Amino acid sequence: MRGSFYYSTAGANPIGGGLIGPTGSAPTSDLCVGITIVKSMSDGDRQVNYIALGDSITNGQGAAIPYPRLLSLSLRGTFTNLGQNGLSTTGTGSNYLDSKVALVPAGFKGLITLMIGTNDAGNNLTLGDAAVTLTKDFANLSKSNFADAFRWNLETLITKCPDAVIVVVLSIKFADAAHDATLEKYREVQRIISNHFAVPCLEIYKTCKITFITFPTLMADNTHPNDAGHVEINRVLKPQINLLL
Repeated sequence: MRGSFYYSTAGANPIGGGLIGPTGSAPTSDLCVGITIVKSMSDGDRQVNYIALGDSITNGQGAAIPYPRLLSLSLRGTFTNLGQNGLSTTGTGSNYLDSKVALVPAGFKGLITLMIGTNDAGNNLTLGDAAVTLTKDFANLSKSNFADAFRWNLETLITKCPDAVIVVVLSIKFADAAHDATLEKYREVQRIISNHFAVPCLEIYKTCKITFITFPTLMADNTHPNDAGHVEINRVLKPQINLLL
């Protein structure tokens, strides 16, 4: 619930608990017996620390202010952008996602977003099979295919930061239909694995007006949004993130 409302315990309501509005008066309805008082903060009250993981789109290649920074301004907490140009999921080392996941502090309690897959698809790295990946023990996961590597990184984040709000944001569209059809296969792996772990998976690419062919004024090149493009990403992403916090 949004806004400055409070839930009362039985002591504040003659029937045994209910919703108290901004004036402090309680309706005589038994909505929440025995629940301690909590507040659902409005956007103006909220402070959420935020870590962004991703590739050059997250890092902001071709733009001065990328979408994670725009999103962080509304969250009003600390912000760390771990996006890196050329970052892939499939593999291990300094140019791969596992090196950035390692930098996320254990026990982090804020928002973590992950937008990945552009370089995996663009370089035609081995896709793997999400269904097969989900049958494996964690110890047997390989980072040599996208499905295994994506699960390894996502599950590592879940284990490392059990109180964080982790959100997968599927990559924006490639410039041409053929390349985007390839990227869609990597998106689908992310959908399946995210769903398995009950991690929200946002399909903002279906709504964002971000394609080089259709909206060239929003793009710095055929892959990277410019500042106007990042404003468009944030326009679609922000309300969906707000619903998860």
